Amino acid sequence: MSSRSFHFHFLILVFLSLVIELSGEAQCHQEQASALLRLKNGFSSMKNLTRPWIRGTNCCSWEGVTCDHVSGLVIFLDLGNRDISGNISAALFELTSLQRLNLSYNLFNGSVIPVSGFEMLGNLTHLNLSNSGFAGQVPSGISRLKKLVSLDLSTYFFNGGELETPDLGELIGGLSNLQKLYLDGVNLSSNSMDWCQVIAKSAPRLQALSLSSCSLSGPIHESLSKLRNLSVIHLDQNNFSSQVPEFFGNFSYLNELSLVDCELHGLFPPSVFQLMNLKALDVSLNPMLSGYLPEFPKESSLEKLIVEYTNFSGSLPESLGNLKSLTKLALTSCNFSGPIPLSIGKLNQLVHLDLSLNGFIGKIPPHVGGERISQIILSHNSFTGDIPQYFGRLQNLTKLDLKNNSLNGSIPVTLFTLPALQVLQLNQNRLAGKLEEFSNASSTLNTVDLSDNELQGDIPKSIIKLSNLKSVDLSNNRFDGSLPKSFGNLTALQMLNISLNNFTGPIPSELGNLVQLEALDLSHNQFSEEIPRSLVNLSFLSFLNLSYNRLVGRVPLGNQFSTFSNSSFEGNSGLCGSPLSRQCADSSALSPRYYISYKSYNEPNWQSIFVGIGFGGGLAMVFGYLLMWDSGRKVVFG
Repeated sequence: MSSRSFHFHFLILVFLSLVIELSGEAQCHQEQASALLRLKNGFSSMKNLTRPWIRGTNCCSWEGVTCDHVSGLVIFLDLGNRDISGNISAALFELTSLQRLNLSYNLFNGSVIPVSGFEMLGNLTHLNLSNSGFAGQVPSGISRLKKLVSLDLSTYFFNGGELETPDLGELIGGLSNLQKLYLDGVNLSSNSMDWCQVIAKSAPRLQALSLSSCSLSGPIHESLSKLRNLSVIHLDQNNFSSQVPEFFGNFSYLNELSLVDCELHGLFPPSVFQLMNLKALDVSLNPMLSGYLPEFPKESSLEKLIVEYTNFSGSLPESLGNLKSLTKLALTSCNFSGPIPLSIGKLNQLVHLDLSLNGFIGKIPPHVGGERISQIILSHNSFTGDIPQYFGRLQNLTKLDLKNNSLNGSIPVTLFTLPALQVLQLNQNRLAGKLEEFSNASSTLNTVDLSDNELQGDIPKSIIKLSNLKSVDLSNNRFDGSLPKSFGNLTALQMLNISLNNFTGPIPSELGNLVQLEALDLSHNQFSEEIPRSLVNLSFLSFLNLSYNRLVGRVPLGNQFSTFSNSSFEGNSGLCGSPLSRQCADSSALSPRYYISYKSYNEPNWQSIFVGIGFGGGLAMVFGYLLMWDSGRKVVFG
């Protein structure tokens, strides 16, 4: 063969091999196709596949199956999140060429992971059996997978597996290439004290360590500091009962640190906050853990900072504005104090802000975060001054909670026009003046609580345009005038409380159109005339308070009205008939001889009910009504 002919044929072969490789259609081996079909037949159910497994077709084109382009051997089997139930057939272990296996997020519902077989998959580098409902002892065969780089046996939704025989040391003792270890929910109580030493010795290359809810105890041993490449540490819900080690501040590659609910105490190392690669820090639910927020470097990568329900204290540093990537700042229920720095307005990526239940003072900064912000929760502090007009321009805001402060001034009516707002809680402040009319009413707003303020005047007719309202609390203000008949158009309404105001005139019969209504409180106003018969049609009504008004006539009977006690109607001297002790002389209305004004009583916890309905929508809302009213007291909700 001439040199030219040889080169020609060589080029043809190269070309053909490239065509085969680029086509991605390697031909699978018949015995592996057979093993896959037997594996599938062992499942009781499996979500429909867009590229089904059919005998006689190329298994390399089947959904979830990836083959090597050259050899045609199956190297990746991805059956995650397929609603698979049943058992794992031994046919799986005939796929000895597998490098990656993913069976996560399925429904094996307590099935035991096969005791033997995994040791035959010696080429595996990635094994993911997480959140699939497997239970029982982790098979020892996994400990022989020397090439394993990533192992995920975690579970969040089912009872996890156990590591006793083998224990943690025996499982990973030979897995020196391991870089990612996820065992959340696996019972590691047999290694509860020496887990740090075991991991540091067995997996020196480890980059991600996740052992949440593993029945571990402390303290966290210094041997863990040898794992210098750690970028992820998740140790939530273990009982360490110790301090956070100072060496955590030396993990220069650390991206995520989560130590939620670990019984930690002492001072949290401030150096951790200054790690340049740290993106997420969560030490919440450690009430004995103290600390403070130090100065933040300009190059900080922090995206989530959560220290809620701890004993952190002090003021927020001006350098908070350096956290340009921050999306979530949650400092709920700590001991922070002082004003909020103006630099918080520089956090343009902020989506969630919760500073509630602290000791913050002063005015709310004119800008809080940027246009992306979705939730602003500043309740239970000592803020003063006006509500920033800026809030009325936040197009992505879904929740604004400023309750229980000392805010004054008027309410920006633009808040009622925000297109995404669902929950508006401004109760327990010193807000005053009239609610002005507004246009472009929000179609998403479902919870409005303006109770316990000093608002006055008529209810704006525009409020009727908030068509998705489910709960409204305007109680304990100075509203007056009549209740608009158009309130009957708010057909999604489930709770209405306008007690402790100065409303006059008749109760609109149109309220009978509120067929979803479960709680109605019109007490301590000056409503007059008869109780509308239409209210009897409110078949979901579980709580009613019409007490201390100027109502007259016979109390309507039927449906839910037959379940309400005397306390729902007391203080209306012109009312008669059951359940009142005063009998009606005839069917005509009785005129009151006098009107008793009475406002000294304990209020029901409306705000907790209203918050629930704000996010719960049409769910069953009130589970603990105590429908007994003592004289001079309101109902107590469970």
